[in-house]
Amino acid sequence: CGIIIGGGYPENYGEVLSQNTVTKESIRKAVSKNMPLIAECGGFMYLNKFIDTGKGKYEMCGVLDNESSFYGKLRHFGYINIAAQKDGLFGNGYVQIKGHEFHYYMSTDEGSDCTAQKPVSERKWQCVHYNENMYAGFPHIYMYSNIKATENFVRKCIEYKNRCLK
Repeated sequence: CGIIIGGGYPENYGEVLSQNTVTKESIRKAVSKNMPLIAECGGFMYLNKFIDTGKGKYEMCGVLDNESSFYGKLRHFGYINIAAQKDGLFGNGYVQIKGHEFHYYMSTDEGSDCTAQKPVSERKWQCVHYNENMYAGFPHIYMYSNIKATENFVRKCIEYKNRCLK
């Protein structure tokens, strides 16, 4: 009744992932029906239209009209605080959750619905595609840092299940 696509290295499996049309179509269909979705880092890249590895360009899910490509060096690294300032998957109003980033890829649209900030400096940037049913971005989230956000995600999954059973 919900989807969680964690991190990983989809760029290492671009050809295989691009050929799995059944899974890609299932994810697109679920998202179009507002199934709750968390996609972090590699999972976010998988939701994009394409991944360009430098050795090939592979079609992914196309849930987001973006393309991920190799940045050439480490793009973001380390612990962050992620703040959403609008209603969404993890709750209403201002919601903060801890996370981390470690990636060498970038996307043509990394999202702008949340702000990531380093906990020991003023360095911050916009990130994440976030709405009532989706969290999709490079930051990996630490759900235990905000139990209310976790409960909201589970509640949204239950609501989705109840709608589907009708």
